[in-house]
Amino acid sequence: MLCAQSQQAVVKDLRDEWLITENNSYRKFDGVPSKAVFFSVDATRFKNDFLQVEDDEPFVIFINKKLVVAKERGSIRYGIDSLSALYSPLLQISIFQKGGISSLSCNMLAPSVIRVSDEDPIPRTGNFFLDFSLMGTLIVSLYFILLLRSNPRLTLDYLNASKLFSVQEREENLLANRVASSVNLLFYLFCSLFCGLTLTAVFHFAGDLIPLAEHFPIRSIGEGFLQWSKLSMLIAGLLVLKMVIVFTFSMLFNLKDTAAIQYFNFIRVLFVVAGFIAFVSTLHLIFYGQYGSLQSFLLRTGAVVMVLSAGMMYLKLLALTRYHFFHLFSYLCASEIIPLVILLKVLLY
Repeated sequence: MLCAQSQQAVVKDLRDEWLITENNSYRKFDGVPSKAVFFSVDATRFKNDFLQVEDDEPFVIFINKKLVVAKERGSIRYGIDSLSALYSPLLQISIFQKGGISSLSCNMLAPSVIRVSDEDPIPRTGNFFLDFSLMGTLIVSLYFILLLRSNPRLTLDYLNASKLFSVQEREENLLANRVASSVNLLFYLFCSLFCGLTLTAVFHFAGDLIPLAEHFPIRSIGEGFLQWSKLSMLIAGLLVLKMVIVFTFSMLFNLKDTAAIQYFNFIRVLFVVAGFIAFVSTLHLIFYGQYGSLQSFLLRTGAVVMVLSAGMMYLKLLALTRYHFFHLFSYLCASEIIPLVILLKVLLY
């Protein structure tokens, strides 16, 4: 929220909190011109107060690694409560000036001397992302309805979370010999779109809590669809790679009859994890608002479910085959565990 100031009442001079980077570490700002300063604001300490940044030179403000505004000169003010609602209670703020920061002022102002202006320079992050997510959800929902109407039994089998932790698995329900059929390919495409849309929302809300999120920024509806497309294509490529890995090692370990079951189980766990994250995030957003830490926690919970599912896959293979423990464990290490560890390492760390 942009505000106009009727008189000065500085609650805190934030220059005392400024940090600069030096030799890959932070140190206190000592007045020597620097191109960037960093500081944190605990919104719970400054309820109803206003952040003011002012200078006669151009400056750029980032909050939680998201671009908020690039201003040519002058003063700009934000309500801390508004920033907290848009981003998080702990605001990580960065200010950049191409010519070096020297005369920039950065203060916290009392609410009693601030009157609200009609202008609002904060990008309406929630609005454009809400529009994108609604359109994306509508597209995915229509796709799901088509799949459900055309293949109800197979659709429900893919979404049967109870079978993730069931040792028994009937091959006739899995279309075991038709993994690359046109019907299953439609489900793989839906899986890519659904997981891509879910990750898009997780990256957007979690922000810097997930390192990979910085490679998929969303600042407009168009960029939302672009990042969704990139993530969906990336996931589709990983599904193809997973299929190649599973069937290659199943031939090497003489487990060709169980390869389809294993791959089907992997697609199923992706559906369940993405659905769980989307459902809980939606409920929390409706009743409590957005908190990036929740999305980060849900993503890690989903990772735990995938690890447990890999363990259950061993028990399923043990029930379907007569091979020795070491043979099955070696096969799962090559086809399931090692690829999963690499995937989670890239996604979470």
